[in-house]
Amino acid sequence: MDKELETSFENVCDILAEVWIERGDVEYADFFAFHLLGVTLAYCHSEGLVTDLSLDAVDLIEEAFDVFLDEHEIDDIGFSTLGEIWEEVKNNE
Repeated sequence: MDKELETSFENVCDILAEVWIERGDVEYADFFAFHLLGVTLAYCHSEGLVTDLSLDAVDLIEEAFDVFLDEHEIDDIGFSTLGEIWEEVKNNE
């Protein structure tokens, strides 16, 4: 991971967990083709199924989040929820 995220790691996992729930959405097909492991790890951590993550797992999760934001052409300003991301996307249109 090249840059520091403004969003806390716990919030990153919670947000990606919400995205994981929508993984069947065709809109996310390309994203999941490359970041399924990172998003799945985030979901598992968010749900308390995985509590001890390796540095590689953390990197995969953070990379998935960074790419998710990049795909929506927004900067990480410190999000708490997926709804805040959608609001930022809407404000940047």
